[in-house]
Amino acid sequence: MLINPAVIALIAASFLVGVFTLYACGVGLRIIWQWDLDSAGEGQLQLERKTYLVSSIMSHVLVIELVSLFLFIAVVNQLHTFFTGAMCAAGVLNVNPFGHLTLAARTASFLCCGVWLVINHVDGRACDFPLIRFKYVCLLGIGLLLVVEGILQVRFLAGLDPQILTSCCGTLFGEGSRGVAAGVAHLPAPVAAGNFYFAMCLTLAAGAWFTRTGQHDWLYGLLSVAVFPLSLAALISLFCLYVYEMPTHHCPFCMLQKEYHFVGYFLYAFLLVGAIAGASIGVIGRFRTRMSLAGMIPKIQKRLCWVSMLGYGLFTLRVTYPIVFSEFSLTGY
Repeated sequence: MLINPAVIALIAASFLVGVFTLYACGVGLRIIWQWDLDSAGEGQLQLERKTYLVSSIMSHVLVIELVSLFLFIAVVNQLHTFFTGAMCAAGVLNVNPFGHLTLAARTASFLCCGVWLVINHVDGRACDFPLIRFKYVCLLGIGLLLVVEGILQVRFLAGLDPQILTSCCGTLFGEGSRGVAAGVAHLPAPVAAGNFYFAMCLTLAAGAWFTRTGQHDWLYGLLSVAVFPLSLAALISLFCLYVYEMPTHHCPFCMLQKEYHFVGYFLYAFLLVGAIAGASIGVIGRFRTRMSLAGMIPKIQKRLCWVSMLGYGLFTLRVTYPIVFSEFSLTGY
């Protein structure tokens, strides 16, 4: 394993997040089985005190987990200088089988943690903790995901041997390459663009309808989740070509580098914010009939919808701008 301060920081952050989450899950199991708001017993009072403590701890811990996704990507991107053949994070992730699995697990946990923070916020706003059992059931699943993520990350980082030859992103995403990533990279441009713009227009239209009428929150939640992978596919197969101004460069990681003004971080942040806020609308919408939440959830949903639409709208504007105004063109390739 590479002995690097950033690598040690990643492992330490994952360890702390895992420990605190497992403690919260232990408290959550007690709450799921023993919570009774009508009881005035000592056990119930202890659970009420602990749920305030756990909510406060997890709010900070899961924010660290959100930030650490970008830290992980940045660290992996910087480590490419240690490996022969690697030009960016794509080559480092390909050093061993755990690289892409770790990235996938971290992305999934990012989305789940973001939605949980919204659920926790809504539950804390009500006087009777109407979502307490639901949020701790969700936390049990997140805890399992974080444990899996931590194990995968340790396996990945422990297997980083600078003596290993790896492949550059041109090989991984180039013509003749095999695998899911290469297949996505070589989707026909009209197909990728058509799928993206149709799905995004449909999603934004559903969001505008919801903010105006307050109806069909589930539809916007569903569409905002579905448009996330479509946007990633379009970014890899089409939009990144305009970032690099090269007709064959499909790497989703090179745009994170200084030469491209770190634009990749902004694009991925826009997508993640849009997906988290949009998914949260659908999740908390199922509880809008609860008496203590009836007047609160519609207002929170509309704010989340505006945030989600802003994230997806900024992403769409940023990837469309060079297509319309750049001198680079795919015509003839």
